[in-house]
Amino acid sequence: MNSSQQELRIVIAGNGFPRRLLLLAIGLFCAASPLLSPPAAAQTRYDNLILRDFDGMRFELKDIVARNKVTVLTFWASWCSPCRRELKELNRILHSPEGKNLAVVAVNIDESKDIIAARRFLKDSNIRITALYDDQEVARRAYQVTSLPRTFVIDSGGVIRSEHHGFSTTEAIEKAINRCLQ
Repeated sequence: MNSSQQELRIVIAGNGFPRRLLLLAIGLFCAASPLLSPPAAAQTRYDNLILRDFDGMRFELKDIVARNKVTVLTFWASWCSPCRRELKELNRILHSPEGKNLAVVAVNIDESKDIIAARRFLKDSNIRITALYDDQEVARRAYQVTSLPRTFVIDSGGVIRSEHHGFSTTEAIEKAINRCLQ
């Protein structure tokens, strides 16, 4: 054992500093460390998007978020049947009395050859939401979309309050919306 190791051993185990007291101090520090960490991890803000709708009109997500108490941002494709079911449900919620302070932004990630199918689905299903097209995959990368549908519930302060992968029912999304409206 060299002299520095011996000195460390003396500091930790010797000189009247009880080992139990040291372990207690370490334990208290570890227990308090979550209290010392910043709460920002739970406060993920949305990334602004500048995209066009299917008619070429320019939209910024920040403008939509600023005008509404809750914004539901969902990523979808025309070939994705769970996406189509989710859009129908989100459209129903948006046009119900509960949808008064709500915006739904649906970002389509189809390839350009499938855009006609996406437009036809929205029209045939009478879905009246803000439907944007991510032809450069900017939004898809910003929100790290790797599966569909991918849905985010954003409050009026721009904080993402919940994130949903896939679709089975709207129950979880509706609960997240209601929490933001309270």
